[in-house]
Amino acid sequence: MNNYFLFIILIPVLYFFNYFFVKNKILIDQIESSQHKKFLNGDSVPLSGGVFIYLSVIFFLKDLNYLDKILFSIIFFIGLLSDLQKLKSPIIRLFLQFFIVLAVLILNKNLILQTRLSYLDYLLENIFIIKILFTLFCILILMNGVNFIDGVNGLSAGYFLVILLNIFIISKKYNILIEYNDLIILGIFLTVFLIFNLFSMSFLGDGGCYLLSVYFGLFLISFSNLYQNIISPYYICLLLWYPAFENFFSILRRKFVKKGFSTYADNEHIHHFLFKFLNKKIKISKLSNSLSGIIINLFNFSSILIGSSFINNTKVLSLIIISSICFYLFIYFILKKIKISKNEFSS
Repeated sequence: MNNYFLFIILIPVLYFFNYFFVKNKILIDQIESSQHKKFLNGDSVPLSGGVFIYLSVIFFLKDLNYLDKILFSIIFFIGLLSDLQKLKSPIIRLFLQFFIVLAVLILNKNLILQTRLSYLDYLLENIFIIKILFTLFCILILMNGVNFIDGVNGLSAGYFLVILLNIFIISKKYNILIEYNDLIILGIFLTVFLIFNLFSMSFLGDGGCYLLSVYFGLFLISFSNLYQNIISPYYICLLLWYPAFENFFSILRRKFVKKGFSTYADNEHIHHFLFKFLNKKIKISKLSNSLSGIIINLFNFSSILIGSSFINNTKVLSLIIISSICFYLFIYFILKKIKISKNEFSS
């Protein structure tokens, strides 16, 4: 199928998805029950994006075998239960994520092979269980980090498109041979969803976040292993630092500042503070919402694009990651200190 034709066809498909979900009150986002989302708006927005992306993975991606599709379906279903408020416990969700992702890694044997840290690389090379657990830890950090950043329009889907775009850029720049078809198709689905998401017509939900995180995590591990002589693992770290650090920073913040349970969501992430700041200036909630996601993704795209000129230079890539984290923290604490009026959530 021609990619342009697929893009055109998918727009009305997602539109009718949304219409069907809203009319039948299926998978309507539970904004009132979520501290993470309740500041956005009170509209009935369906979590159709997750189902839309799931169908793209199951029916359109050719590189996945039937076993992969079953395991990806289970991963999506765990998130779907969370979206339906049937699986509210973060501990149980993490427990299920652990065993399903572990099964995916064991069956696919797609594991992290090197980090360019000599002692850790020695352990990864010689102790199989360390290799399994380290890879599992990285995937789980990514899954929950992406779920954390999925708090304003365009942020999570846009971030995956940023990753895709930079993969295409370095593959062309350095003559890296990759199978483009599946990535292009997934990019088309993500772009169509992003259009609807930026207008608050469709949300991704936990199911979509989990599914995309595992898919991209496995792809980037395979990509890094295949071209480890060309690409530093720190380039992959640069691609994924933002959701991973968001997760890590949120856990530390809740544990040492709020003294709360680190796995429960709140609305004190950088994208929430940016939204509050913009909404105070613009006073149009939906515009501030989408603009927050766009600004953060533009920053991430810029830093990754700089790194794309140094894909095998671990020192430079490390410096870019550290600089990005420092900038994140600088902006975070500035935005946090800004006084927001009590009517900050009004549109």
